[in-house]
Amino acid sequence: MNATRFKHAGVRKARFARRLAPVPASYEVRLPWSRKEGREPLWCSWWSLWFTTKDTKDTNLKRRVAISLLIALLSSSSAGATPIKVLMLGTSLTQGYGLPPGTEIPALLQAKLKAGGIDAKIINAGVSGDTSAGGLARLDWSLADHPDAAIIELGSNDALRGIPPAQTEKNLSTILAKLKAQHVPTLLLGMMAPRNLGPEYARQFDAIYPKLAKQYGAMLYPFVLQGVAFNPKLNQPDGMHPNPAGAKIIAARILPDVKQLVAQAQPARHIEAKAR
Repeated sequence: MNATRFKHAGVRKARFARRLAPVPASYEVRLPWSRKEGREPLWCSWWSLWFTTKDTKDTNLKRRVAISLLIALLSSSSAGATPIKVLMLGTSLTQGYGLPPGTEIPALLQAKLKAGGIDAKIINAGVSGDTSAGGLARLDWSLADHPDAAIIELGSNDALRGIPPAQTEKNLSTILAKLKAQHVPTLLLGMMAPRNLGPEYARQFDAIYPKLAKQYGAMLYPFVLQGVAFNPKLNQPDGMHPNPAGAKIIAARILPDVKQLVAQAQPARHIEAKAR
């Protein structure tokens, strides 16, 4: 009885040691890639892996090699596949007030980038009626998702409410400073004050965007509503928010700058990763 027990224990130890042994040099890994013109496909199924070896008795070891190779393949295929995340922090213009789903400016930009072969995700962080102070209050929460780039569309509601331009400038300055500190490339979408607020207010407000863009090294699109403002055919009945046709024009006009922003985001992503 005891002799038989010791015999079985010895067999189990031998099997366990064999499982932990390193892969012998005699093992040759072969992948059943497409043989046409010697090109390799971009995918591999677990059932399509097979192994040949000079010692075909150790099937458990071959399974371990297969699993290890599968993990390596999956890891390599997913590396670098994460889309560039672009935070679009703004007002109802960003949110898509009154627009059918999928016709908001962030959605249009993402679709246009994808059509151009650019893998990017535009995060819609627009809130209807938001001011620069509201955007600043939401910024830290929005940055928790670690965006690679940012588009700032704020200030229009400040002007509509007659908020002093100095206060708007202070809020936007704080936003741009935080983004720069986190190495997040930024595109600032400019706005112009309603002219019924007087020439002095308009002068002070309009000067905010080019001044801050230069100060923080941000990209600047001077007037986000360029080509759409005051055109009844491109705006909703309220005369303030673009309709789907107007949103398309805005997206098309700022797209070149967004492409440039995404191009800046890739090296900035590595800088930010090292900073963590």
